[in-house]
Amino acid sequence: MPEQYILTVKGRDELIEAIKGAELELSNLGLDKGDAAAKQDGWHGEEFKLASQKEQVSSKRLAELESILKFARVVTPVQQDQAVRIGNGILLLYQEGGIKKKLILDGFRIKSIPNLISVQGPLGKGLLGAKVNEVRKIPLPESTVVVKVLEIVLPSEAEQFLNEQSVF
Repeated sequence: MPEQYILTVKGRDELIEAIKGAELELSNLGLDKGDAAAKQDGWHGEEFKLASQKEQVSSKRLAELESILKFARVVTPVQQDQAVRIGNGILLLYQEGGIKKKLILDGFRIKSIPNLISVQGPLGKGLLGAKVNEVRKIPLPESTVVVKVLEIVLPSEAEQFLNEQSVF
């Protein structure tokens, strides 16, 4: 069975918009390919070959996006601040360097957004369930980070928390 993706409602809506965009791109590439074929003798034209290659890539991407949506589980963040869950704001202290960072744990994201981490990624998976003052050692692809959870913020207050200017 393919990997199950966890999405928030906002993440699902972004995924649906990405699918619509991919469908439009694929449609436009089909028109480009038709125009290129009309100008030259089919496969012998470079424009036609390029349009065909782009069409294959776009078609594959559309299938990937549709598969993510098909196997997605949409969750609503729970209003709690006892343990890190999807939707919570988090203040972390990175043990190496003493850097503090504010983040929001989110579901799968189609686009990378600063300070939002996906529960599907290694850092998100490693933080899931952590409590205040808990230290976690989290393996990442190229290293391991050690972080301490300093604060957990309710999902309803997470964006405001992220935007607050803090002096660390």
